[in-house]
Parts: sequence; structure tokens; C-alpha cells
Amino acid sequence: MTASLLHNTPFTLHVDPISGALGLSKAGDKYPLVIDFAAPAFQKHLHQALHQGDLLLKAVSPQTASSAFNLLDATAGLGYDGFLLAAKGHRMGYTVDLFEQHPVIYLLLQDALKRALEDPQLAPIAHNIQLSHQELTHYHGPYFKIIYLDPMFPKQAKSKSALSGKAMQYLDLLTQNPVSDERLVDFALHQATGKVILKRPKHAPIIFPEKRHATIVGKSHRFDIYSGVALNLA
Repeated sequence: MTASLLHNTPFTLHVDPISGALGLSKAGDKYPLVIDFAAPAFQKHLHQALHQGDLLLKAVSPQTASSAFNLLDATAGLGYDGFLLAAKGHRMGYTVDLFEQHPVIYLLLQDALKRALEDPQLAPIAHNIQLSHQELTHYHGPYFKIIYLDPMFPKQAKSKSALSGKAMQYLDLLTQNPVSDERLVDFALHQATGKVILKRPKHAPIIFPEKRHATIVGKSHRFDIYSGVALNLA
């Protein structure tokens, strides 16, 4: 089954005999791509984001505990932003859903969350995550209060993120997303009761500028914030 998922790609999936982790590799790789929320580099990033401030967490808010709500990371990818959101949600009282449409990336993420659930330090965060093999514009379930979108874009700057250049290269090669950013945002607006947060390159054109009501700007990218209209539908 997994072989058919990688047909016409240079990749293979395999399980590490020592760690039991699912990895993705191609010919010539010294090490496979493995999603590992326990990796020291990501743990350092997670600690800094939670304790020193992070633009994504600032965009999401709240800064203090509030009534429970549900947040959707609709373009989960390798799940590092989603895990950060779930770590904050575990403290603040909100739950996180992850949607990933690519079957291979979904399998890698599913395996990473399974291993996180077996780690006593990571399990409370992993329990706060619900993963679905789902594409946002095909979703017709209950609304979410907040929807976060980080669509793939060319030459995406990740120098300050948890993703390595290799990981971004693999995502670029694997991901085929026919859904335009405009359609993603429009659909998300109609599924969110609170707000939609869109990650964009810092100098990229604004999508639906008349609907954007705030933005948080970093060194290489920004978070555009829109008000959801799900409860305003006639």
C-alpha cells in the first residue's frame, strides 16, 4: 500500500529497526526524514516559543487561560507548528485538530504522534491533538473557533523555524496542492467562528486585503488575521 503512495517519486518509506520510527528517504540519503517531537532542536524551539514569546502564539492568543475552544491547523505538514499550538493549548485550555491531505506526510505525522504518546513528557501535549487525513475544502463538519493556515509557497524561508532545509525540500517534492491560497482562506473564513490566521512571506501580496483586520510581522514572514464569518451566515 505504501509503495503505491510513492509511485513516480524518488522516495521510499521504511521503519528504523532500532527506534521503530517511520522514515522517508531517497537514494543517496545518509539519514531519512523522521518527524520527532522529542528531538533536542525542536524541544529547544518549543521551550523558547512558549517562554520567550512567539509570533504564531501571539496571533492565536489568549495570553491567559479561558474557556475551552477548538483550533484547527488545516495545513499540518510535519506538525511542528501544530505541536507548538497543542503545547500552548494544553496550558490555556484549547484543543488542536490537525488536517494533513498528503497520505505519506499523514503517515509520518501519525507515527510521530504515536511515539509522542509513549513519551511521558510529550504525552499530555499529544493527547491534546486530533489528527485527520483531510483536505480543508472537502471538510463539512463542525465549525472551529480558530483556523490556522500555512500553505506551501516557493522558496519558503524557514531559517528560524523547526524545519530543516531537507524537510522543506521533501515537502516541496511531495506536496501537490491544487487549491489556491485564496480558496483556502475563503473556505476557512466560512468554517471559523473566531478568526483565521494565514502565514505568508513578509512581502507577499495580501489576500483579501479588505477582509484582513490585523497582521503580525516577523523577519521573514507575517501572520495575517481575518475574522471568521461562520456564525454570520444567513
